Amino acid sequence: SIQLADALPGLFDGALIACTFPDPLSIAFSGSDGRLLTHYFAVTNPAGFTNAQKVAISGYKFSGSDGMLAFIDAARQSGRTDPVPGRADAGIPGYASAPFTAAVPVRLRYDPGANPHGARGTVYDAARNVYGIDPRTGFALRPFDNVGVQYGLQALNAGVITSKQFLDLNEGIGGYDQDANYVATCSSGDRGAIRRAYQSGLQFVGSGGLASIPLVDITGIYNDDSGYHYQWTHFATRERMAEANGDAQNHVMWRGNVPYPAAWSMFIAWVEAVSNDRARGSAHDKIVRNKPANAVDGCWQSTTQFIAEPQTFGRAPDSTCNTLFPSYAFPRYVAGGPLAADNLKCRLQRVDHRIELARMDPRDGADDALERRIRLAQVGHRHDLDPAAPRGLGEQHGKAPAARDQTDALGGEPFRLRASLHATGTPRAATPARTRAGAPRRARGRRPRACARRHPGASRAPGRASGTPASALPAWPT
Repeated sequence: SIQLADALPGLFDGALIACTFPDPLSIAFSGSDGRLLTHYFAVTNPAGFTNAQKVAISGYKFSGSDGMLAFIDAARQSGRTDPVPGRADAGIPGYASAPFTAAVPVRLRYDPGANPHGARGTVYDAARNVYGIDPRTGFALRPFDNVGVQYGLQALNAGVITSKQFLDLNEGIGGYDQDANYVATCSSGDRGAIRRAYQSGLQFVGSGGLASIPLVDITGIYNDDSGYHYQWTHFATRERMAEANGDAQNHVMWRGNVPYPAAWSMFIAWVEAVSNDRARGSAHDKIVRNKPANAVDGCWQSTTQFIAEPQTFGRAPDSTCNTLFPSYAFPRYVAGGPLAADNLKCRLQRVDHRIELARMDPRDGADDALERRIRLAQVGHRHDLDPAAPRGLGEQHGKAPAARDQTDALGGEPFRLRASLHATGTPRAATPARTRAGAPRRARGRRPRACARRHPGASRAPGRASGTPASALPAWPT
């Protein structure tokens, strides 16, 4: 509902949503990252990481008997991007590729051998009229891109993995070909497909119709242990709205054991009050001044006990609601990306040759440090490991502005490998992540944003810094 409400202003007077995702791409992309990671851990380097380290790199909750349940469930959603029927995946039990209903006869479905011109059951091919078609194959162009993604960056900064593991992972992570087969090189998304994802509204932006109607987001399924309906998607939705419009004061979040009748009553009262307001003022002004008294952030400890407090993203017990209902992340967030999960392609940067890798990880000896220096240069050349990543190729509704810069996962500081670990190996202090529902109102439209600092000689591109600093990881189970 929120994508339609944003893409078609005026169609809805308000929106109440429960099983919230910003858009289908947020499911597909986090699933695709997860599948690459599970393949690396299961096939490429099966003995290189503990389960606790794997989960730390994924961002998900350490859940299930082996800690991998939430991670695997999220990775399993990559089947939505895989056109090859009946594929088995060594890293993902129960993997289901090429999802079709019985309404599509088997004889009409794509098979790379038996029916290479058949219908492809992927989230990309379902929207091929938007993304465009590769004239060589007839397949939909893909927006998925992982060139320059620094998988496991937060885990490295927090001391959960070593610099060697970090380099091993980013050397070997690979990507996909057009049939979602694993390949050794990272996937490069089609720039036209990425741009059209924003222009069409397939990538939710939040600056269209949702900028001027009340939105109530409730927990339809509270479960960060499995099933991929995880809380980070609720916070990503609000973060995109805040970035697009200057604040998210028209967004109210209730988490936990939400009683639906109470949510519906509050929502309807808010919508009707805004609709009946004939006084002067913008749509945003009317939404804010007509908020019912109970239209505030909070969580429900039970269906009768409401705790009113700002809802923030994080697993740390820094509030009553976060203690009751901690929220966990996803692979791109751990790689240093924004909570909004709206960066579809990195802006790349050459490796900073001033980095003193000898100080990168005190657990290394001198010879190991030299090897890291050489490998970093090689990985940076082959996989563009040190990017200044954009927050996407488009932000404004119906437009595709310039890319934004990625900042470090710790405190929003620019990424510097020499700053990843202190000389003593002590991880930096955590900076709790926050959403900005109550941020001061700013002017609509494009706003200047800070760029990540670069070494001398690197280009400086206009961009938007992350509105929500990411936090360091806590201690992980051993």
